[in-house]
Amino acid sequence: MIEDRHAMKTFFEKIKQTLVPRIFRQWFKEIKRSINFIIGTGPYDLASFEYISSLAHNEENPYGLDYPESVTGIVYQESTKSVEYQNPPVSLTQKIVSRTVANRSRFLATGIFPEPPRIIYSLFRGGVICPQADFLIIYDVASRLAVKEVTHNWYESSRNQTVFLSSQTIDTTYLEGISLSLATLGGDSFYHFFHQSLPKIFLSQHLLKSVDHFLVNGNEERWRKKWLERSGIPLEKVIYINHRPLTHYQCEQLLFTSSVVADAQPTKWSISALRSLLDAHPSGQGNRWIWASRADINPAGVNRRVFAWEEELLQRFPKFEKVCFSSLSPEEVISVCRSCKVFAGPHGAAFSNLLFCNPDTLVVEFSPTTNLPPYFIRLAEVSGLNHVSVVADFEDLPENFEKIVVALAEILEDV
Repeated sequence: MIEDRHAMKTFFEKIKQTLVPRIFRQWFKEIKRSINFIIGTGPYDLASFEYISSLAHNEENPYGLDYPESVTGIVYQESTKSVEYQNPPVSLTQKIVSRTVANRSRFLATGIFPEPPRIIYSLFRGGVICPQADFLIIYDVASRLAVKEVTHNWYESSRNQTVFLSSQTIDTTYLEGISLSLATLGGDSFYHFFHQSLPKIFLSQHLLKSVDHFLVNGNEERWRKKWLERSGIPLEKVIYINHRPLTHYQCEQLLFTSSVVADAQPTKWSISALRSLLDAHPSGQGNRWIWASRADINPAGVNRRVFAWEEELLQRFPKFEKVCFSSLSPEEVISVCRSCKVFAGPHGAAFSNLLFCNPDTLVVEFSPTTNLPPYFIRLAEVSGLNHVSVVADFEDLPENFEKIVVALAEILEDV
């Protein structure tokens, strides 16, 4: 759905770019930003945390150190290494290709990547706004500057978002005490919540007892509450921030972390952090064949990730146990993954649980498109698993169904 929305935005943006010269569009945005700066009350621009911190500590004060105290600054930081992905996508059918952005591949097949910094920041009077599903803003109330390091948008320039260009007042809720933001870009969805929000809890473990409020993406879905509980977060302290309705919080003291896990880049650190946080290390033994079904989420034909021919395939491989992960508790999810030797199914949130599987587990991910993002390819690699993909039409029984069955049987034979 996010990609469909992005395609529509891109279409109208191209029309606007054709009709209106770029320099006039940019001037118009800067005029709106200036109006917001003069009469608005919310954030109007981006700045580095270092600059925002210098303002809070009045480093240009000509009278020395006699100024009000502030809790703004870095309160914790870990050293980081690198993460290497050596295994390119392996497909039993069509070749997996990456979509292009600015004439370059969106995802590299292999490479050595720098780990994101692992930093806990603190702001005296920090604000949090979630204006849309794929955008999150953390800003300093005094300077009205958003923290550049953690304010991102997947598809567009963060600086030119409506929030920074509009002087419209947003209803605000003030939170006393210490608040910790666990929110992340795309945190409404399970993968981003699980692999990008929960590691923030692990990084902040030594501070959790002092926190009065935990800010989390989304709503009070049962699955979200269960995993927060498993992570040791008191649910009575959780506050949900989302864009429907638009939420805006200003905190007496706001703690927040850097993006400790980059999009589609799980690391050995993040896997170890989640296993420790959730007390869910692999068992070392397993022989079950698990089929991660999405049939309970949407009826066949309504969602492109639901197999219309799931039963036909499972009849050919009766050893598979059909499991709907969305209906399981965290304890049940962990138990199932610890006990399996093969984990297969259509691309979806259930594959986020691969880190609980035993080393050398075979992962078979079915995809309706050759543009399969490498979330679970890389997750399998850093977890010590073997991943293959199968590209096929989900809505209709594919013409090469028999070839898929034969290819699948060949790789399952060794198991």
